[in-house]
Amino acid sequence: MKVAIIGAGINGLYLSWKLSEMGHQVTVFEKREKIGKEVCSGLISDRILEFIPESKDLIKNQTLIGDAEMREKVEKLKEKREAKRQAIAKKQQERRDQQNKRMQEKKELKEKKALAEKKALRDKRQKRQLKENEEKQKL
Repeated sequence: MKVAIIGAGINGLYLSWKLSEMGHQVTVFEKREKIGKEVCSGLISDRILEFIPESKDLIKNQTLIGDAEMREKVEKLKEKREAKRQAIAKKQQERRDQQNKRMQEKKELKEKKALAEKKALRDKRQKRQLKENEEKQKL
């Protein structure tokens, strides 16, 4: 009997192996080039192909969705991801700009206070000197 298995994950490979042992003609279709899912990569390795008869012909890498449709979906996902990335980057830049603006305002306020204090001290000295000069003139 001819059997087609879709997906070369751990279950698909195990099932194909057991059906092959029973004498069935098995073909496994996998859309990715590498077999096994990421989840089970620790459970199996490429060595499983050594146990499957005619392993070279058994697994056929074929995209189940048309190439054009798949590329279109991938491009849309990339565009969405890029738009999100740009939105996040824009928000971060706005926050940095606001923070820099606040820091600049604080710095300017400190400078104004320092200038005002210097001016007040200068005025105080000048008044004192004027008083001293007036007192000297009276004597």
